[in-house]
Amino acid sequence: MLRFAFSGLNYVTLERVVYEYRQHPDSLTMGDNLQNREKSAADHIKITDIYLPNKTLPAPARALLLQVRTRVTLEMAVRFSKVLRFDKATRYMLVGLRYDPAWLFKLFGRIYQDLIH
Repeated sequence: MLRFAFSGLNYVTLERVVYEYRQHPDSLTMGDNLQNREKSAADHIKITDIYLPNKTLPAPARALLLQVRTRVTLEMAVRFSKVLRFDKATRYMLVGLRYDPAWLFKLFGRIYQDLIH
């Protein structure tokens, strides 16, 4: 998806699943292991740190990268808060706020969603 956004090609969003990830215990993207999720989050943050400062980045790519960064930092802040690692939760909050001023409001929404489910 990033390659499409960076290239400026036209694309459409589909309303159905067209692929699925293989899930296994050591998966960086699908596993529930906090250590692996942190590695995956670090990769996503590095990618966004490289591209988001670029003022010539196409708008669709910027929007996608911001969405990725916000989703990852929210997830990690919540996960580390649940295990009482507020130092790491705070770090992810600051990383999320860097490019998304509405990040805190999104955090409150995420906490609310967790409470009702």
